[in-house]
Amino acid sequence: MVHYSEAHSHPVTAGLGRRRRNPDRFLLLPLLFWLGVGILLAPATGRAQGRVEVNYQQMRNDIEIFEAIVNQALGQLFPNPFALVDRCKGVFLNDYGVTVSFLVNIKAATTETPFGTMRRPETADPREREQKIVDLRERLVGVIADYGNAINQLKETDSIAIVAYIVDQNITQASRNRTVVLRAFKRDIAARAARQMDPSEFKKRIRIIEY
Repeated sequence: MVHYSEAHSHPVTAGLGRRRRNPDRFLLLPLLFWLGVGILLAPATGRAQGRVEVNYQQMRNDIEIFEAIVNQALGQLFPNPFALVDRCKGVFLNDYGVTVSFLVNIKAATTETPFGTMRRPETADPREREQKIVDLRERLVGVIADYGNAINQLKETDSIAIVAYIVDQNITQASRNRTVVLRAFKRDIAARAARQMDPSEFKKRIRIIEY
């Protein structure tokens, strides 16, 4: 009598057994696929869930307060009511920050009063007008340092930028108009507000472009 053990089964029969087990492997492929998709999407999903939505009404209120502070500083620096041609207005752009801008006529030469026409001496001397621009830059740096942190919803990688359009011309002289841009990052503004950065270091970190 001949005995066959499972270890010595016929090759054809053994092959059939292996082919019967192969379909079970294919059942795992969809599971492995979706597991891989889940691993890839998990970080993006976490970032989306962790992102804080902006309250635009509150952002609008914060910007209006900042606008008023800038306008007040401009009114002190340029008391002539005709100098500030276009008052400060601001906008918010997500993942960038807040930008405010204004237009000032540094050569508003006259002011009408009940006593007649008054001429301002700084409008006649180019050196005085240049000093006005220097004072304007310094004043805006102070505004950003002292009040920029009040715009609460900005991320540390966002920034606050102030754009000053300066008109310096009249009908008898060539135009010397210029634009001054100051930009500071929220992380630096917060550090200055917390007194973790001295004024000189903060001023170095503000990007100032003039053209």
